[in-house]
Amino acid sequence: SAWSLGTIAAPLAVGCFVQALLGAWSHLLPAIGPGDTTAHRRQRERLGRAATLRLVALNLGIALVVLGGVVAFSALTLAGAVLVGGTIAGSIVIFVSAFRLARAELLANEPLRVGPAG
Repeated sequence: SAWSLGTIAAPLAVGCFVQALLGAWSHLLPAIGPGDTTAHRRQRERLGRAATLRLVALNLGIALVVLGGVVAFSALTLAGAVLVGGTIAGSIVIFVSAFRLARAELLANEPLRVGPAG
C-alpha cells in the first residue's frame, strides 16, 4: 500500500517538532529575552509578522513532502522541501531580527560609564 506508516511518519514528526520549536521560540524570546516591557512588545510585533503565512506555508510544505513521498513524485517532494526550508529560514531571520532589536534597545538605554568601574 502506498499509504504506509514509514512514508508519512518521518515528515509529520519533523513537521510537528519544527512547529513546536518555532512556537516555543516565538513565546520565549519576548518573555525572557533581553530588554524591558517596551522591547518585549516590539519583539512580539516583529515575531508576529507574517506569522499566519509562515504557519500555512510550513504546513503546506509538509503536506507536499508527504504527498510527494506517497505518490513517488519527486518534484512535489522537492517543492515541499523548498517551502519548508524557506519558511524555517525566514522564521530564523525574524527571530534573529527580534533579538537584535531588543539587544540594541537595551544597549541604547544603558547609562554611559565614564571612569573606572566600581
